[in-house]
Amino acid sequence: MISVKLIVSPEISKAEIRIIPVKMGIKNELLQRFDIPEKIISEFKAEKSETISFYPQNDSIHKKLIFIGLGENPSIQQFQHTVRTVFHQLKNKDEKTTILLDLPDVFTPEKDVHLITIAAGLGWNKMVSYKKKEETSGKLTLELLCPEKIYHSKKIIRDAIHTLVAKKMSMDLINMPSNILGPKEFAKFAKKEADSRKINVSILKEDELQKKGFGAIMAVGQGAENQPRLIVLDYKPEKYSKTVAIIGKGVMFDTGGISIKSSTNMHYMKCDMGGAAIAFGAVCLAADLELPVRVIMVVPSVMNMLDGSAYLPGDVITAYNGNSIEIIDTDAEGRLVLADALAYAALDLKPDVMIDLATLTGSAVTALGYHSAAMMTKNEELSQELSKAGFSSGDRVWPLPMWDEYGEPLGSDVADVKNYAGPASGAIFAAKFLEKFTENHPAWVHLDVAGMVLQQGNFGKDRVATGYGVELLIEYLKTL
Repeated sequence: MISVKLIVSPEISKAEIRIIPVKMGIKNELLQRFDIPEKIISEFKAEKSETISFYPQNDSIHKKLIFIGLGENPSIQQFQHTVRTVFHQLKNKDEKTTILLDLPDVFTPEKDVHLITIAAGLGWNKMVSYKKKEETSGKLTLELLCPEKIYHSKKIIRDAIHTLVAKKMSMDLINMPSNILGPKEFAKFAKKEADSRKINVSILKEDELQKKGFGAIMAVGQGAENQPRLIVLDYKPEKYSKTVAIIGKGVMFDTGGISIKSSTNMHYMKCDMGGAAIAFGAVCLAADLELPVRVIMVVPSVMNMLDGSAYLPGDVITAYNGNSIEIIDTDAEGRLVLADALAYAALDLKPDVMIDLATLTGSAVTALGYHSAAMMTKNEELSQELSKAGFSSGDRVWPLPMWDEYGEPLGSDVADVKNYAGPASGAIFAAKFLEKFTENHPAWVHLDVAGMVLQQGNFGKDRVATGYGVELLIEYLKTL
């Protein structure tokens, strides 16, 4: 992890490397301040993610200057990606490194500090790894050249570090292989982290789940040796006015069950617990930030495997709220475990707001690509609040309709509802299915994050976790 300092003058810095983010509109003016040769000024355009290094001859403080382009109007996503990439490339495995970074005045000083701290930390720290030779990251001290008005603000740094820790924890969970992180292991890890933050913990094992009527969770998990868990973390501050339940899909690995997936890219299905990882990071961060909101995480943690005891297409199961479900596709398992978790939250916890997150459908990716999660709710006020939180945090969401007509294909001849109605409008069909288990909760929203939690980038040889979603939820919770 990194340590961060705010400084107001570069002369007090001990950094050998200084990083200067540059917007296109002020490129020439800024570079001339550093006595950069005209040839370099003309070559450097300050375009998005463009970098150029310069070794000053007469600078006794900084041995190396790195200019990074931000483009003309950098977004939060692009800004963080650029900073993270630079620190990922500079990462020193063994030594202590001090880097000075100028605040670029892109957003506000407070926002710039927050974004840079997180991006630099994620870029510098190693990804979870199980290599024979353990990878390490050297010690990084990050000095941020800031205006006088925020120089004494310890809260900015404290909150940014807490956010970095929560996002890194969420990302590590998503990157972990399922033979190391199954339902039992996730429950154990969640309890350890919750106990360290004095968050109340309740974990239901398979016998309790069966006895209490969590028929959907048990059906999905019955083909796996590593049996299901329902993990409930309850952050309850002394004073609060609202209770928010965050329900995260925790399918630790998804084979598709009897409706088995193609082997192509199936290894990515370790990320099918991305919703759970986001929910977990959010409740931990809410506690670390001491937010005045009660936050209850509900995670149904299962493995969707297939053996002689696995559930079958055509089966009829009964969910926690008594609704019967005809199984059409065993690969539509995420909505089944969420059905039980949502019903439990609505009936037993009675929160003011319910938010579920799930890597649920490929159709959400088809609709919105890899730039936004799909949001589905009938509560217009909640939709607007989450949209605002998404743009503010950089974790964007975009609404899809929830018209009643979308629910009609989910009718069944033998049960109250069926779990699959075809690929067309698949993300909305899934949301309409979940709606039947919310007990008509007036403030429920479904977020399909399928395209957001795992992406190809500059930070690994393959797709890796993005850190999406934790800040979205925290930004929203701060408004309550």
